[in-house]
Amino acid sequence: MKKHLTIVILSTILFLAVTILISSILIANKQQQKVTEQQLQSYLDRIESKNTEENESIIIALNIIKDWASTSTLNNRDIIELNKKFIPLVSNTSQLSAISISWSTGETYNIRHEEPNYESYFTLNDSSNQKQVWLLHPKHEQRLISENLVNYSVRSLPSYSDHLHQDFDTIVRYSLQQIPGINKLDGVAFSIKTKDITGTEYIITAYKSLKRIYTFLNSIKISESSEIHLFTPNGRYFDYSRLDLLNNTSDKDGYLVSWEEAKGTGFYTALIEWDMNLSHDSTSFLKFKHKGENLLAAFKPNKKSANGIWTALIIPEADFGLILKGKLGLLLIIAILLIISSVIFIIRLFRKISNDEKIPSLDDTALKELIYKGENDFVEFKSTIRLNLRTNKMGKEIEHAWLKSVAAFCNTEGGRLLIGVKDNGEILGLEADRFSNDDKTLLHIQNLIKQHIGLEFVKHIYFSLHEVSEKKIMVIRCQPIKEPMFLRVNDKEQFFVRSGPASVELPVSKALQYIKDRRK
Repeated sequence: MKKHLTIVILSTILFLAVTILISSILIANKQQQKVTEQQLQSYLDRIESKNTEENESIIIALNIIKDWASTSTLNNRDIIELNKKFIPLVSNTSQLSAISISWSTGETYNIRHEEPNYESYFTLNDSSNQKQVWLLHPKHEQRLISENLVNYSVRSLPSYSDHLHQDFDTIVRYSLQQIPGINKLDGVAFSIKTKDITGTEYIITAYKSLKRIYTFLNSIKISESSEIHLFTPNGRYFDYSRLDLLNNTSDKDGYLVSWEEAKGTGFYTALIEWDMNLSHDSTSFLKFKHKGENLLAAFKPNKKSANGIWTALIIPEADFGLILKGKLGLLLIIAILLIISSVIFIIRLFRKISNDEKIPSLDDTALKELIYKGENDFVEFKSTIRLNLRTNKMGKEIEHAWLKSVAAFCNTEGGRLLIGVKDNGEILGLEADRFSNDDKTLLHIQNLIKQHIGLEFVKHIYFSLHEVSEKKIMVIRCQPIKEPMFLRVNDKEQFFVRSGPASVELPVSKALQYIKDRRK
């Protein structure tokens, strides 16, 4: 009854909150400047949110490489073998422009992707700019293109030199630096330091080019005449028109040029106004005139650093007014949709409670009914916690089998695991596992989850003992979560999901895409 009352109260609050929100927007329309800044901020937040999504894939890839390194998977330093390992990862992570690995023993490996080719090198002396570079095409074999001048060695960049002093397993973002390779390419870098079981240290860096960042920004359209620019406080900006010259420019600055190059544009007018009158530490907004046209601008730092990259959004006030009018004109429709959504949400909440109350009570009758229905997408049976019934010996493989199901449930839509029940529904109980008392049984389950899945995930996994037909069974309830849950066994991380009534492991490339899609 309390649950029903709580949901009714929460649903009422939600409904009132939606009503107040709509009323607030209508009132805010009378305060044009405030509404304008809020709307500009929302566009900046949208850009930042999408950029965060972009970077998540890079972070995931970086952690995968870190795990390879920490488990000595990268001990084979043959460049052909390294290429075979890294090309699938780079090709499946479109945000990545390059990856470099620096061993504390002196070796350096770098692979860079510029459609459709990959270029890579492995060297014992990264301080020399002359390196043997391999050129690779996805549909052709690797070929050596002899000695080449490589711009900006890995170890000369802040993403390596500054990261030497960072803590292990800490990811740091480095703004605006060069990306190692034959041709000029600027971008941002993400570095992490780790070590393997032999004590060898690695600095692993993933790079995202400004070209990739621009391509991403250009895909975000606020209005037909809106512009998004990247610039730095020290007087440079990203000149999109030079992208076509990327592969053959010898210009030291490449496509990152002086603000003066933009003279005569609305962007330049906004830059000068920002430089002279607005904050250089936080987001700021501007209304200005250029060639008789009223324009609005918003400036946001991507990283608070003297050489950090800033985002500038420029939009004609006329376009902005149409956006506001259009939105206000649709408020009634939005209000109706929000109310309908609230009603649907309330109905779903009640359905969820109704569904939960059939299972969470978990009395003798409910459990028997659950067992009688058999295994499905959300229910799985395991005979024992740790005893191998075939050998009559305790076995880690038995523990790993049900832990795999726990991870798979949490990575999919959730579910229940019943231990002490055979696949055919026969109730065996837990006597075969030979625990001296219930507390030790529960403590064993908790310790295995902490060891192989992680302490931070314990809050999503509920387990308890129940008596059915005079036999004790373990019931583990797994909540669905968006954060990826990996199973760690023998220093190896595995990613499992449910496929029908079974738990299956996803390879790296599919796991990356699955995790990205699940977070949307």
